[in-house]
Amino acid sequence: MAQTTKRTGLTKALAAGLSAVFLLLCGCARAPVPGEAAAPTSSGAVQTDVPAADKTDGTELLPGVIVSGPYPFSGRFVEDGSDEEVEDIAAVRLTNTGGEDYQYLEFTVVTQTASYAFAASSVHAGTAMTVLNKEKLPCREGETAVAAECPVHAGYQTPPSMLGDMFELKQATGSFSIRNVTGEDLAGTITVYYKCTDENGWFGGITFRTVLNGLAAGQEQWMPAEHMGRVVFVTYEE
Repeated sequence: MAQTTKRTGLTKALAAGLSAVFLLLCGCARAPVPGEAAAPTSSGAVQTDVPAADKTDGTELLPGVIVSGPYPFSGRFVEDGSDEEVEDIAAVRLTNTGGEDYQYLEFTVVTQTASYAFAASSVHAGTAMTVLNKEKLPCREGETAVAAECPVHAGYQTPPSMLGDMFELKQATGSFSIRNVTGEDLAGTITVYYKCTDENGWFGGITFRTVLNGLAAGQEQWMPAEHMGRVVFVTYEE
């Protein structure tokens, strides 16, 4: 049975400012120069299926949002986009079994020997992800959480969507394509948000993004996306 721990709501001013914080947490892929196209190595529909929420014990940070761990992690550190190799740093499993999508969370997990800070974006209902400690603090096998809290959390002003009536997406290794299927030229800003994946599902609290400025009717554009795993949502602004 999950425990319930202290949580603090946002003021309206803080909630309004979290959109900027979310963008800072998002890595931004480089847009190709005119005429450049990413060469796909294997093509197919973009994988937008989400990892099923874990059925596991842990600590409840928010209604339905469960954190499990910490545990030692060794591998690539994606939280800043560097892919630096790390060894035995603290990681947790974050699972949203509730019905609310969260744009951004900041939370802390405390053990008897240490306090670990984490940040996660695109924490959508029914998904699970591995999140790495921001400071890369070491963690030993068998550490047990004695407390956890989530002082910063925000939902979306507009529910996240794939905008399937506007765009068709395909992906390849390290890139993806987006096609305008509206039948009209689009002059606004298109942003594709995506997360890394591993054998356990979504990997990393960070959400990466690629921005396109306009897309003609029927046009398909390939874009580089080094950390492409799953597209999580798409936005369009005039």
